[in-house]
Amino acid sequence: MMHEEAQLIEATFQINTIVKFNETLSSTDLAYYVSAILQRDSTIQTLASFGIGLYHIGEIRKMYFKNFNDENEIEPSFDIVLQYERKIINEVGVISSKKIILKGV
Repeated sequence: MMHEEAQLIEATFQINTIVKFNETLSSTDLAYYVSAILQRDSTIQTLASFGIGLYHIGEIRKMYFKNFNDENEIEPSFDIVLQYERKIINEVGVISSKKIILKGV
């Protein structure tokens, strides 16, 4: 006999953005654009067509680091949580008959 169950899975991904120096677009700007694109109706519908739901988009964090020129640089990041369903199918053994024998002591 086959037994099927569905589990709702949440997967967290971290999105980091970094760009070479550009006067018109910063790493932080890019992070906000990516976050906005992920929240669009068309993106949510596309993910849903693959059985994936967008559960949460976190706030943008700004991490500073020293680049190769020993200058401070920013690497913004944010988390997204996606949900999807995982189906598990197991074969379950079946007991067709049993015999119980009780003996007194």
